Amino acid sequence: MILTILVGNTNTRLTFFHGRMLKRRRIVPTGRFLSCPEDFFRPDKRMLGAAFASVVPGAMNICRRAIRAQTGRPLFCFNKKIRTGLDIHYNLDQLGPDRICAAVGGHVSFPGNIIVLDFGTAVTVNAVTKDGRFLGGAILPGLSLMLTSLNQATARLPRTRPGKETRIIQHGTRSAMRAGTFHLFSGGLDHIIRHIESETHRSYSVIATGGGATLISGQLERIVAVDQDMAAKGLVELFYINQR
Repeated sequence: MILTILVGNTNTRLTFFHGRMLKRRRIVPTGRFLSCPEDFFRPDKRMLGAAFASVVPGAMNICRRAIRAQTGRPLFCFNKKIRTGLDIHYNLDQLGPDRICAAVGGHVSFPGNIIVLDFGTAVTVNAVTKDGRFLGGAILPGLSLMLTSLNQATARLPRTRPGKETRIIQHGTRSAMRAGTFHLFSGGLDHIIRHIESETHRSYSVIATGGGATLISGQLERIVAVDQDMAAKGLVELFYINQR
């Protein structure tokens, strides 16, 4: 059994694999997880290893100590020197591990050229060719972050959660905020996808992952699959690549 630990800005995803087959997962708020990670790691003789990736500073050392204490196993940690199986055309010092994990997961799961949309606090758009070249992409704020910014940067716009408002013309402030951000967001992603294809002279299959993927997938006709476990699948693949 291999445990993958993906610590994000908002949530942490714990996923257990038997080989490369996903067996179970658990999603917990990152603050709760990092305050007491031992609560989520139980001694298990079946566990052969654990793999970690995060965009949160300080999370690696916390997880390394917890895994060692609870399982006796070392923690495989993502870093820019590991083998990825991809030919990366990007500044490695600035490339987040979440982007590489999702790209690797997409590349091993879907043949052909792909664009991976990873919906988190921020949304990353990454292009990967069928022969394994990571071309890079774009980063934009997620829907929740957009709505939070509207609330915090203005005097009277209220707090509200993301929602799918199909009509542009609304008759209340919260629904108007949801409509504006939702259509700006979906239209912007469609624009980015078309420009990636134009700039690279390739067509792509678009794959979505992350917490907001389900909400937006119905609006973007280009999305051919939603896989919430793509980054975890990529991280377990990285674990095996680097055991060779």
